[in-house]
Amino acid sequence: MVRHTQTWMFNITPENWEQCVSGPEDPEIHGEEHVGVPVQGVRSDAPAPTEDIQEGDLVLARKKSHGVGGLWEVESVVDIGDDQARSLWDDADYSEIIYCRPIQLEINPLYEEDWSSFEEELGESVQTVTANIMGAVHNLKPEYKRQYLTELSNHSGVDATAKSRIDQELSSDEQPVRRTLPDGVEAWFMNPDDQWDVATKYDITVTGWEAVNDVDLADESESDIRSHFEDGQTTPRTLLDFRDNLPTGSILVATSGVNKVYGLGVVTGPYQRRELPELRSSDNYHTRPVRWLVDIHAEHGSAFELDTEGSDHLSERHFGIDTGVRSLDVEAYTEIAGQVIDSYPSLEADFDRVEAAAEAVTMRESDEFDTSYFWVNQSKQDEIDGEYLEAPYPKDSWQQDLARISKGDVIIHRSSEGEDGEIVGLSTALGEREITDEGDHQRVSVLFEPFDEPIPAEPVIDYLKDDDFIENTSHYLINRNHERMAGYLFNLPTEAANEILSGDFTRDTYGDYGDSLAVPESDYTVEKGHLHYPEEVWDNIQDRILQALANNNHILLFGPPGTGKTKLARQICEATIGENGYNLVTASADWSTFDTVGGYQTTIDKGLEFEPGVVLDRFQSDEDETPTNEWLIIDELNRADIDKAFGSLFSALTGESVTLPFDDSNGDSIEILSADRADEDIAENRFYIHEDWRMFATMNTLDKTSLYEMSYAFMRRWAFIPVGVPDLPEPNDEDSSTSELADRVQSYVEGWANHEESELPEAEQHYRPVGRIWRAVNEQRTIGPAIVEDIYRYVAGQSSPQASDYVSPVIMYVYPQLEGLRGDALQEVIASIETVIEDIDGNTDELWTVARDFFQKPELQRPEDEG
Repeated sequence: MVRHTQTWMFNITPENWEQCVSGPEDPEIHGEEHVGVPVQGVRSDAPAPTEDIQEGDLVLARKKSHGVGGLWEVESVVDIGDDQARSLWDDADYSEIIYCRPIQLEINPLYEEDWSSFEEELGESVQTVTANIMGAVHNLKPEYKRQYLTELSNHSGVDATAKSRIDQELSSDEQPVRRTLPDGVEAWFMNPDDQWDVATKYDITVTGWEAVNDVDLADESESDIRSHFEDGQTTPRTLLDFRDNLPTGSILVATSGVNKVYGLGVVTGPYQRRELPELRSSDNYHTRPVRWLVDIHAEHGSAFELDTEGSDHLSERHFGIDTGVRSLDVEAYTEIAGQVIDSYPSLEADFDRVEAAAEAVTMRESDEFDTSYFWVNQSKQDEIDGEYLEAPYPKDSWQQDLARISKGDVIIHRSSEGEDGEIVGLSTALGEREITDEGDHQRVSVLFEPFDEPIPAEPVIDYLKDDDFIENTSHYLINRNHERMAGYLFNLPTEAANEILSGDFTRDTYGDYGDSLAVPESDYTVEKGHLHYPEEVWDNIQDRILQALANNNHILLFGPPGTGKTKLARQICEATIGENGYNLVTASADWSTFDTVGGYQTTIDKGLEFEPGVVLDRFQSDEDETPTNEWLIIDELNRADIDKAFGSLFSALTGESVTLPFDDSNGDSIEILSADRADEDIAENRFYIHEDWRMFATMNTLDKTSLYEMSYAFMRRWAFIPVGVPDLPEPNDEDSSTSELADRVQSYVEGWANHEESELPEAEQHYRPVGRIWRAVNEQRTIGPAIVEDIYRYVAGQSSPQASDYVSPVIMYVYPQLEGLRGDALQEVIASIETVIEDIDGNTDELWTVARDFFQKPELQRPEDEG
């Protein structure tokens, strides 16, 4: 507190006016000398700066909402303590009583302020004027003292004695009181150079050197910092002062050279490295948060030039620096404040606020001060802009009791924007509650520190529903039903407040996971792996798949059975995004959107809950709402009724967002978000499709005529890539075709052997018959190399090289692929296979016996047996 003048304003409520004027009656309690003298009381819940009151000080006794009704003089200030018998008032507990001597006990008529004249003379708004006289006991600033006394000297109700004292006060050359630093508060100074506009925009101070422009100094040890500089440099010491030795709560004076002052502020927090775009060089990414409360440069167009001639405190030796921060002694601060206020008296209130804020923040940071924490629901932007809390007086409920707040306490501010609102910042109380001049509101001034980004209130409120907080905190904002209470001011447990201020309650967006969800084109890996294709066939397959992936297409692999379509899709997914980065499912004719998209399922407690289907489940982690990018393989896709199973996904597959006709457990509609909505908050009801998500599907071409047709709307969302079989040599009368078949089988055997963990014998005697069987089958129904591999493995793996059981692998692996052939075609292919086997062992009866039963065609028989 600064004692501005020796003149005080006592604001007395109308209810207490008569008691204050008539004074005490009991000499045993107050002393004979105090009976009948005017008095003022100081409430316990609103202490005033009585330590600055001196005997003989002038008092303007003001009847609140009416005007000045008396002119008194201070006699003494007495501490009531626990002896409330000394109190003359029963409306509250009082801590002190101020005994006065009347100069004019009552002014009649009392002086009612003409606020417009105050506004004109002082150059301040009515709101500012009334705020500067508020409080039960308030020391008047020189300009306010002069205005009041001038008005009173011309007032008809003031008697001659009072006018004489007023004239004496006006004519006296009262020396301004030297300002000083509040107890425990330090002053520092630094040169903002050309960064002052950035400093005031972001409420920071900046420093830095090229040697550490890329280093976050928050966790660097002193030796680490020194290692960036040459031995003997003083820069490390300056950086350490900036990071460690500049106390939070200090008053920081922004200076240039030895004679210019830009402004003053209060350091409000620890070191941060911030890469702000407006900073003119990366050297200055090292910052401390500062609330700049005095901006001389902005208000007066230039920095203030100090008079340094003859000063012992404002010289190059004490005061001139180019970079970094230095401690400022009390005498230098006093001289700076005195010169600035003498030149710009209107800034005195700003200096008052700087010092009050520094004292409050220092108390907040001190281990010796028991900081209390509060939560306030603010619906009035004026309170945030004006940096105060305000509630009706007298209070309607405990939620409006601002007397619970003390200087240095911390308030977390929730703005009522949106359904649950946002946490917009914190503030520190600059003093205790005061009653407004009108007497119908109570107010607490605060230093507001907005967050860089507001925090959504919903996750914070969910955190505050902890049972321990509810059980152990009085006047809490969460009731025992875990519901948020309506109201204004609530207590917060220290643990909860610290978690809110230090924890990460910001909502993650899908864009925050962009790097982890992305699959860059350089990661696309299309390799044969365990599969074998002729080089010319493989080159086409590989090029087409890579191009389709790069073009953001989903991929449908189609071809005959046994061409390795499913294995190929799995190998691509595993090589590109890992073995846990995809899922394989098989389509069926029963599929609906319930299977692919999802739908309601019954819970244990007989309720209904949305469960995602095989497609949507790829976009959320099973444990929480974390977005994922799991690729999907759908085997035998065309077995499903595509329109029935994928209808609501058509739009999503083309990059559009879709709202589904389902709600999550919170009643929010299920949404499928397209890649262009990465800035949306992550939520349980949202399934985000990253632009790098891919689906693979397989389709056997032989199924297409008997299963569901794929609609054009669905097909145009895919790249169709054939995975066929090589052309086999046509049979001729020469032996060359069978030799070519043997060579073809041999090349496949060698390819399979190169990629198999288990041994694959090279049985040359089987190359030719296996090739002939393959060709015989393909004349009626094309099959791929995978089925041929099964046949070869069977015959090559027999215990004796002379063994030649071909009937068994044909029945086991070939017959299932012949399903659906007409009777004549079926008879023809079996006869062709029989011809091959007869050349080896001649035992082929089982081919026909099993065929008649397997295909349910009793008419099947050898051609020579017909007729």
